[in-house]
Amino acid sequence: MNRLNRFVTVGALVAAVGAAVSLAWQESPTRPNQPGQPEPQPRDPTRPDDPLQPGTQPRDPTRPDDPLQPGTQPRDPTRPDSPTIPPRRDPMQPGTPRDPMQPDPIPGRQPDLIRPDLTQPRGTTQVTIGQPVTREVVDQVISSWPAETKRFVTTSFEKFGPPAAVTSDTVVWQDVGPWTKVVVLKESVKTNFPSPHEEFLITYLPMKVPAEKACELMKFDGGIIVNRTAGEVGVLASREELSIATFNLAYDIIQGTKTAQQARSELARVSMGLDQGTMDPITQDLKFEVAKAGETGDPDQPFGGTPGLDRPGMDRPDIDRPDLPGLDRPDTPGTPRPIEPRPTDPPRRPGGG
Repeated sequence: MNRLNRFVTVGALVAAVGAAVSLAWQESPTRPNQPGQPEPQPRDPTRPDDPLQPGTQPRDPTRPDDPLQPGTQPRDPTRPDSPTIPPRRDPMQPGTPRDPMQPDPIPGRQPDLIRPDLTQPRGTTQVTIGQPVTREVVDQVISSWPAETKRFVTTSFEKFGPPAAVTSDTVVWQDVGPWTKVVVLKESVKTNFPSPHEEFLITYLPMKVPAEKACELMKFDGGIIVNRTAGEVGVLASREELSIATFNLAYDIIQGTKTAQQARSELARVSMGLDQGTMDPITQDLKFEVAKAGETGDPDQPFGGTPGLDRPGMDRPDIDRPDLPGLDRPDTPGTPRPIEPRPTDPPRRPGGG
């Protein structure tokens, strides 16, 4: 019986020693590596995110923003561009403000911080056409205009009354005097005919201009504006007397009583006389009856309604026209050359070659 007790006591001591040795082996930092296991790294006391520190979580390989991943920085909750913040809205989506520090998502567009409102003209004042404009509003708008155009607007206000519309660049009257519309420009247009000067007054009248006369009017005066579809003609000038003279001479060109060169010489003589204080009768009143608005337009024709345009190439003289006489003669221009027979290939010998 005593022998059995001693055997049990010795076995218990051996088991306890074995457990102690095994525990010491696992906690020993100098224990050799097992085959196929990587060398363990010592704990870094300066890194609060060291996975070997107590209370830290192991790295998650599925999270690219995990601060424990090599080469990444800990997430900063104060940074809006932190990877943990949901991605910003698509800059192409309507209603998303564009970040001026980011490149423009539309290729080719120049970067800008503030996109102007294109529905409004340059400046700060715009009055709807048809609404009366007070003198105070006009004076406020033209306060920064050049002296010559500012003086002309003041004189026109006294002559025509309140304008129909005012913008930062123009003052517009409608249906005043003989004109359907009068526009005074802030910025003058330089011209050298008949002598160097600047023009800023545009007057409009309803006039029917045939297509073949439009180029003649341009040769006469480069400041003439022809809208053949609307049946309206405008004249750019420096004073109203020259506008009247230009319209009178343009009417003569349309009627065929003057050529463009004759009208040009006449306008040069009248303009130089005005500079010297001489008023020519052609500058006082319009010498023709002004048509009513809406009666001078030319809406043109749909494509294909004009003879020769409904069949492509039929308006060209070098295209063969079976309906034109004389095309049966070989010497007539446009007659097709006879088709020469194509020479036949020589017979192939048996066996090739």
